[in-house]
Amino acid sequence: MKFIRLPAIMLMLSPMAILIGACHVAGGEKETQTSFIDKKWQMQKFTVSPSVDWDLDGKQDTDIFALLEPCDQDDLLLLRRDGVVIRFAEKKRCDEEEADQKEDGTWTLAGNNAKIIFHSDGKKDEAKVLESSSKKLVLEHRFTSTDGIDHKLTAEYHLK
Repeated sequence: MKFIRLPAIMLMLSPMAILIGACHVAGGEKETQTSFIDKKWQMQKFTVSPSVDWDLDGKQDTDIFALLEPCDQDDLLLLRRDGVVIRFAEKKRCDEEEADQKEDGTWTLAGNNAKIIFHSDGKKDEAKVLESSSKKLVLEHRFTSTDGIDHKLTAEYHLK
């Protein structure tokens, strides 16, 4: 009876050992993909939680994308491999003289590719990469409102 139990236990433990070993080899952390580099992304959703009076009309807002000007809703974002951020103005223009594209600062990866650090006009903005695939990019920004409440801004981009 002992001979039957020992091999059965060993067979059950072998797959677990392989899985544990695989996690150990990978450092035990899930690495975020960088498939978003050198692709044009168009924002589809932009939300805030908890709600905030974004447009100062006295009402709490969660859907920030709906509050953006139509000329900003169709813009594209490109994070070039060389670390430059490019913004593209699409069909709807906010200004007749608006350039088709413009450099809008730089970006770098941090935290095992789990964060993107944006630098623009002397300011630094950090975004957590929640999802990155060949067709979808989801970033989370955090900020504290003037009343001291911590908020999460979630921007969902789709491949254009």
